[in-house]
Amino acid sequence: MDRAAIIGIIQQSFEGLVKANLIPERDRIAINENTILFGGDSPLDSLSFVTLVSDVEDRMNMHSTNDLAIDLTEIDNFSVEEPNLTVAKLADFLVDLRQRSELKLPPRP
Repeated sequence: MDRAAIIGIIQQSFEGLVKANLIPERDRIAINENTILFGGDSPLDSLSFVTLVSDVEDRMNMHSTNDLAIDLTEIDNFSVEEPNLTVAKLADFLVDLRQRSELKLPPRP
């Protein structure tokens, strides 16, 4: 699964939040790499964010032979100093996670 497909999964998960009424229809957006999923300008509250991450994980696992688990503490450039999680940061992390899973490598330290 390439980066574009992963961004598509993130968009599908975002759309699922709208359908489940976890975010209002007026906040429906077409995400791009700069869309902030977590942080000051995010359209998501904490419940919506957790639901999004869980749904992305489920969708990723439907396309994987190995069970993937998203650990947000492993994402590069996402910390107290860099508190905004963008679609690009999440997609890059998921590409790496999938590659490591396929090669059966341990999580990054």
